[in-house]
Amino acid sequence: MKYDSKSKKQGIDKIEYLLERKRRGKFLYSNFQAVRNVGISPYKKIKPVRSELGDYEHIAFLAPRVFSFLYLSPIFAYEFYRLGKIIGYCTVDGLFKALKIKSLVSTLAKTGLLSKVFRNKRIQEALRKGWQSDGGGLIELIEVNKEEKRLKYTMSENSCAIIKTLADRYQYKHLTKPCSCIEIGILSGQAEALFGGIWDGVETKCIAKGDPLCEMDLHLHEGEIHPEISVLTKEEYDRILDMSIELVISKEKTSGRGELGDPLMIAISQSINYLLLSTSKGHVVLSKWAGRKVGERIIKRVEKNNLFDALDYLKDLFLDLKIGIIWYELNPEVIVIKMRESVYSSGVKNINMKLCIFIAGIIEGALIEATKAEWIITETKCTANGDPHCEFECKNRDPTVLTKLLLG
Repeated sequence: MKYDSKSKKQGIDKIEYLLERKRRGKFLYSNFQAVRNVGISPYKKIKPVRSELGDYEHIAFLAPRVFSFLYLSPIFAYEFYRLGKIIGYCTVDGLFKALKIKSLVSTLAKTGLLSKVFRNKRIQEALRKGWQSDGGGLIELIEVNKEEKRLKYTMSENSCAIIKTLADRYQYKHLTKPCSCIEIGILSGQAEALFGGIWDGVETKCIAKGDPLCEMDLHLHEGEIHPEISVLTKEEYDRILDMSIELVISKEKTSGRGELGDPLMIAISQSINYLLLSTSKGHVVLSKWAGRKVGERIIKRVEKNNLFDALDYLKDLFLDLKIGIIWYELNPEVIVIKMRESVYSSGVKNINMKLCIFIAGIIEGALIEATKAEWIITETKCTANGDPHCEFECKNRDPTVLTKLLLG
């Protein structure tokens, strides 16, 4: 067999992915308590990592985090898919432990009886309950093709369903392509943990483009890795971001999910946020910039035109969406915003990282839009960095501006 350069690159890509999956997945599972809780909640009572806000955020907050990033760089849909696979792979451990099925799955996989693993009611019920209890969506296995080693799932009440609800509510057009790059990644990663091998998925139908359900077609392969991810246009991501912000600022904040409602387990946001920030310094910069765009749009929509109104609005909004509990101190040269129970760092061990850069960006954009002055917001403390709370310093480029704002 001829081993050409293309085959060599594919082999290297596969090895790099497996190493990344093991290293980053293990890190998430070891250091993020909320991630370890995924899949366990339907079967066991769990002590929340956030005593006041609980371990669920409003699902309205996840979309701005993801789609502001994709708006800045649409090609990152591939990266979100890959990160989704890592999240899916590492969170299945919770199901294994809750149901004590790891040895069962391992035995069936080693004997080559994959079709029995696929159809095992206990395994499929665990997946269904896991997705439902975490607030990710309602999934159902509808087809098993053991010859081609393919699985087909349907999904409803997921992010695509929310996008369709918002499109209808605010009279936006439906999308032209499927958009759930993270969810299909998570499902593929879970398949890898449960069934072994390398799995990839394709979203063949999508609620956000007018189909009645999302359909996810997963396939096992041993050689080439070619994820078929739909990348939307910058304009479409901008449209989704606009709709998401409409939901964020609406008084009802109803996502339209009949059975699941609005809660989403914070483990999803924490995993996506950490994996992005730990990828490179460029991802940190983009995360801050994406947050700034979100903050600017929010304050512009709600028409807050001064410093104090903007700060008070953010305080109420963060509490409403269960992002965190903030309070602030006003000083002549700096505003200090403190936050406890952060959606991104609660229950995280001291990993020597500051994880709330996207929130810092939201604050920065909000203050810039409200005051028409240039602000620099820096996250100076974070509970994931061993600090007692998260903290942001808000400084104006011209120190005299803050004094004037405070004195009226």
